[in-house]
Amino acid sequence: MEQKDRIPNSDSSEPDSFDGRLNMTEKAEINLSDPHEHSSSSEKETSQSVSCTPRKVVILASLCLIVAIVNEALSMIAPFYPREAAAKGVSTTVVGLIFGTYPFLSFIFAPLLGFMIAKYGPKSVLFVGMLLGGTAVILFDFCGRISGTAAFVVLSFLLRSISAIGGAASETSVTSIVIAEFPDNLGMASGFVETCIGVGLSLGPVLGGALYSAGGFQLPFFVIGSSMIVPIPVLFYVLSNK
Repeated sequence: MEQKDRIPNSDSSEPDSFDGRLNMTEKAEINLSDPHEHSSSSEKETSQSVSCTPRKVVILASLCLIVAIVNEALSMIAPFYPREAAAKGVSTTVVGLIFGTYPFLSFIFAPLLGFMIAKYGPKSVLFVGMLLGGTAVILFDFCGRISGTAAFVVLSFLLRSISAIGGAASETSVTSIVIAEFPDNLGMASGFVETCIGVGLSLGPVLGGALYSAGGFQLPFFVIGSSMIVPIPVLFYVLSNK
């Protein structure tokens, strides 16, 4: 009877020990596979970091400079334009409409700009946008030489609209170039570009106010507008050089 009682106990313990050996084998296989997984992930990280060549760094710096200047041109009129407009007899409501022209037209022309980028390429649209926006900003200084209220308002709306289209073309093209040039580091590159957009919006009123104090109504538009046009040949070389 004792032997019969012991036999079931021994039989019941064998599956447990067998399962234990299986678990130990599975754990060993998992432990053996872990180093390979870690090494493959580290190789991916290394390949992504290696992809940041000097050319990529120069391109990213150039794109960041573009969006910073474009947004400086957008926000630089905030300190002094309302005062000049009030001196011309323009109401605050109309001034607000002039300020709102830029984001409104950027929204309206976004689909068309996407079509143009797909047809002509982001680099061509970028250069045309910078040339168009910079020229409109430089010509904006003629508003200060106009004495009539109606002419001042019409010219302000016209040049602000052209500047908005040029700026929207530049920023949309920059986004397309970032996606094409930095597929493995898109998050990092987009973060730098977005940061420089904020920097441009923040520095615009400071530079605009300082230039207005130094040289009057015309100087801010000439300096910021020229800074959009002058780098075009350099950007053409940087973006075209493989």
